Amino acid sequence: MGFVGRLEDLGISDIFQILALGKRTGKLTLTKRNEQGLVVFRNGAIVFCQTNAVHETLGSILVNRHLIDEATLLAALDRQPADQDRPLGSILVEMGVMDEQTLHSVAYEQVKAVLSVLLTWDSGVFQFETVEIDETFRAAFDASEFLVEEGLRPEEVILDLLTQQARTAATLAVSGTDLEAVEEIDLEEGGGESAAGGRRSRARGFASLKGIMTELRNRPVTFTGELTLMLLRYTAELVNRSVLLAIRGDNLVGIGQFGIEVDGAPADQRVRNMKIPVAEPSVLTEVIMRREPYRGRLARTPWNTYLIQQLGGMVPREVVAVPIVVEGSVVAVIYGDNLPDDTPIGPTEGLELLMIEAGLIIEKHRLEARLREARRLRI
Repeated sequence: MGFVGRLEDLGISDIFQILALGKRTGKLTLTKRNEQGLVVFRNGAIVFCQTNAVHETLGSILVNRHLIDEATLLAALDRQPADQDRPLGSILVEMGVMDEQTLHSVAYEQVKAVLSVLLTWDSGVFQFETVEIDETFRAAFDASEFLVEEGLRPEEVILDLLTQQARTAATLAVSGTDLEAVEEIDLEEGGGESAAGGRRSRARGFASLKGIMTELRNRPVTFTGELTLMLLRYTAELVNRSVLLAIRGDNLVGIGQFGIEVDGAPADQRVRNMKIPVAEPSVLTEVIMRREPYRGRLARTPWNTYLIQQLGGMVPREVVAVPIVVEGSVVAVIYGDNLPDDTPIGPTEGLELLMIEAGLIIEKHRLEARLREARRLRI
């Protein structure tokens, strides 16, 4: 069943959240004056997106980045009718000219480029239609622009965009006024360098917690990714590195990180590839079972070892793990430690309060989504 409305009443990120959580399949059409956008979902994941403001196709991106040549692209396109209009990327992987990791990375960047435009729209009209993604549906579009078969999770892409925006804003925010504020704290606190640094850190952490709590309560957080960014932003005040993992079916999967530095794959991609079974013993599953924070050493279990290996291989002296509980069930866990310095972790009461607040925010969003759906069904 489809729905239609105005972006002034329901933001694009809210729409994405509803479609992702509901595992919907169909096409979302967006119109703003002379601008148009189209996003196709399969089971809540993005398999196709475009806007007339961004003109690069997946094939042109691959050629422009010299990942394939034009002859290879044409050969893959020629194979599509015989392969029942399979996505271009899947055909290129089958041909042996590209691996899955490279394809996913390029497709991910293409989706980011389109969504970075669409997410700026705060007015216009949207329409979602439930459709089956079969050969007839694909024929209405350029099949070469369809992405990988399994699609991309919208919350991952939007979190990445929000993180980039936050980093840009933080860079622009560094000014003489900020430095003067730090110097003023030093003068007020007095004492030696170590004492002043500790008090300054605690003051900064309290101010950050107060600011984020106020932000959560006083303005709408329009997407789970934005909430994730806020949690990681505050956790950065307490520990050197952190990972946020969400429950997806029978597993915990990584959805965000900061401070992770590992050889090989980029940290963000490595964290997104993490998968820890909820039913197997680990520090994370203990938090899920007890629905309470944990702070201390890591026990020697296979999945704690897996977690350490995925984060670089060093064993921390102390870790902290705090759950987000929604409607009585844990939906996510935030993990943190102080590697590579491995200094003791400071007070975490503020983080625990923030995770409780996050759970309440998610409950509020779920309730609002149910109310919107109930109103829609009554119309």
